[in-house]
Formats: sequence, structure tokens, C-alpha cells
Amino acid sequence: MPRVTFQVIDGVDKGRIFRDVPTPFTIGREEGNRICLNDERVSRFHLKVLHDQEDIVIVDMNSTNGTAVNGKPVSVCRLQPGDCIRIGRTTLLYGSPVEVHRILQQARGQPLPPNTPSAGGECTPLVPADQIPEEPAEFLLEHEDAAHLARLLVERPDSPPPPPRRLTPSQLARLVDFLEMVHERLARCSREGVRETQRDCVVLPTHVWLDLLDLQMLVSRYCRSITEPEDWEQLS
Repeated sequence: MPRVTFQVIDGVDKGRIFRDVPTPFTIGREEGNRICLNDERVSRFHLKVLHDQEDIVIVDMNSTNGTAVNGKPVSVCRLQPGDCIRIGRTTLLYGSPVEVHRILQQARGQPLPPNTPSAGGECTPLVPADQIPEEPAEFLLEHEDAAHLARLLVERPDSPPPPPRRLTPSQLARLVDFLEMVHERLARCSREGVRETQRDCVVLPTHVWLDLLDLQMLVSRYCRSITEPEDWEQLS
């Protein structure tokens, strides 16, 4: 059976990537689901994901709060990479980072770069665990540093710097506050989108919509890797 990938771009679990999950499976908040979410507004068994006649289909399992795909309530829906699924307070992006990147390049009308990663990897640089110091060091995120970080996130989405390490508790809290603010602004943009199939747009042009989702997921991964450093290698 085909395997699929879901990225969590909003909600308590934001930043997590569920890779290569074999179909069929269910999504919900109970441990019996293949994808288990920490969201009290997600039903115990909320969605079923299945493969039928070459299509990946999601079916709402009579959930309490319902399911929306690209802003539209659905009970059953065929998925395409780049689709945005909202359940409870959680937003899932269907497709691996590589698949979404390919769709984004196609939507922009740009050829894929020769070093486009294969399905098994990404461009994100990693910090080896044995190179992460245990003791905190001085790190101050001044206004200019924050603006520079924002420019890096917007202008260099394909080659972001690795997350900073060795932060004091105060520095950590301020940096997370900054990134959470950026994330919330992106989340508001993505929630406004409603895909119109005939015109191939999501209120915004499709490539802008995918740009926002891609950047939102990147910030989600940074937020999660800062609060749970051991998860960075697993997320990548």
C-alpha cells in the first residue's frame, strides 16, 4: 500500500512530521491511531486515510468538530500534495517537504534546481548532537538581530540557518515569543484561504499560498527544535 506524509503546521503538535505512514490508517487523539495528536478538539478517531483507485482519500469519521480541506468543510475528500487539512485546533499539510517544494516550484513556473533533494532527504542543515554544548552562553536577540532572522526566514526558505543553541531561559523565552508571533501571523493568512479549483487559486495565487505554508512549517520546526532540541534531528 502507498505511504503518505503529513506535516503539522499549526496546533500543539506543530513542527512534527509523520513520514511515510502506510495506508490505510486513522488520525485522532487516542493512542490507537497511527497519527495521534495532542488536541482536545480532535475526536478520539477523527479521520481515516485510505488509498482507492490511485487516489489518497480522507474520510471524516463522524467527528465532533468536523474536517475542512483548504477552508471547505468535507466529509470525504481526495487529497493532492499541498492540501491543508484543519481538524480541531490542528492544521495538517499533506505531502512531504520535498513533494510540497516540487509543487511550489511548478506553481511558480520555475524548473526544479539540479540539486533538488530526493524523497529521502531535505536541504535543512543539521547540528550534530555531540556538538551542542551543555552550558549556556551569552546570546542577545536585539531588534536588528530579530529583523535579520526574519529576513533569513523569508528570503532563504531553502537554506535556513540551524537553530541557535546554548540559550539562557530568558533568551529562550524571548526567542520563542518572537517565532510564535511570526507563526501566528502566518497561520492567520493560511486560515483565510479557500481553494477555487476552476481558477486554481486559494484566494491568493497558489504559489503564494504554498509559500506561506512552507514558511509556516519551517517556523514550526524551529519553535519545536528550540523547546525540544533532541527532536531537531528526528524532524529533519
